Amino acid sequence: MLRDGTANKPLNELHYNDFDDFSGSIMYYSLQNEFNNGYVLENGTVKKGLSPAPEGM
Repeated sequence: MLRDGTANKPLNELHYNDFDDFSGSIMYYSLQNEFNNGYVLENGTVKKGLSPAPEGM
């Protein structure tokens, strides 16, 4: 998981589906370092879902 953003508590205290007041992006990767999915959040609310581009793009 890659987190980039701001929150009132330390980023390492954020948990899956409990984003508190986090604003920024969270991206999830497989153990093979392949991007799986992610979210863009604003004040703990999901504003946009992220997914891998289809193959061949």
